Amino acid sequence: MKLASLVYIGFFSIYVSGPVAANERVPIPLSLRELTTIAFDNAKSHEALPAGVPSSYDWYKGPRVGAGNNSAGFQAATGWGQVFYTNDIQAKSRSSFLIKDFRTLVCTNTPTRKEWSLVQSGPVEGREFRADFLGNISRPASIFSTIGELSQVEFEVGSAFHFWPKSGRFKLESSNLCGFLVYLRAKQVSGPPRSIVLGLGADYWTTTSALWDNYRTNKDIAIGRLKVLSGEWQVIGLTTAIGDALKTLQESGYIDSQPSPHHIYKNPPYTPS
Repeated sequence: MKLASLVYIGFFSIYVSGPVAANERVPIPLSLRELTTIAFDNAKSHEALPAGVPSSYDWYKGPRVGAGNNSAGFQAATGWGQVFYTNDIQAKSRSSFLIKDFRTLVCTNTPTRKEWSLVQSGPVEGREFRADFLGNISRPASIFSTIGELSQVEFEVGSAFHFWPKSGRFKLESSNLCGFLVYLRAKQVSGPPRSIVLGLGADYWTTTSALWDNYRTNKDIAIGRLKVLSGEWQVIGLTTAIGDALKTLQESGYIDSQPSPHHIYKNPPYTPS
């Protein structure tokens, strides 16, 4: 059983999930309206264009679904996120932001119902990349600090910050999928106002431990809408589920099916497709 606590460290508060027994249902801390907004974001352009990303990239102007809910033999997956400076603000100084409550959930079709499972949660790790991701070259961000599930990040102007769950990829227990949901909460805390955008995505992988091999070992599930960060906490998400699956999640909750720590594999850096 997992224990629940609210821990205060300075001005930060960290919620540790629980208590949750095995196979016990957990309510999703998002309203149906918030889930529907995440779904509708798939049909909208980015709130601002990402600086340094070539306009030829098919996700430059807006989100797009790749493989979607068709795993096609891939046996593992992960949620992830990416952050850019905006094209319409010529930022000369670095901006920083906070992220917390990163979650990835998977919907599976069973003979009787749609079943949601929490497969990733907890702190993230990440690195600074070229905004065009050429060469998949990365380096540590200017600032990356984590307390519990709360991370503060600052990265160089003109670069991108790419992140993923520290817990590693998860194994797909079924190929009969009805959707993914990746979400977190984020806000900007320094730099020119509205100077950065954050979006989420998800990838299939051949296995939980496969190394990145120029898209032969991974393919994207979807790349989400980039949202401008403000000074207030906001929910940012990505989903490939449709209305009835999201309604089931909001009404019935999910099962926490995350693996034990000794079964976790780390995510090597990789480039969004």
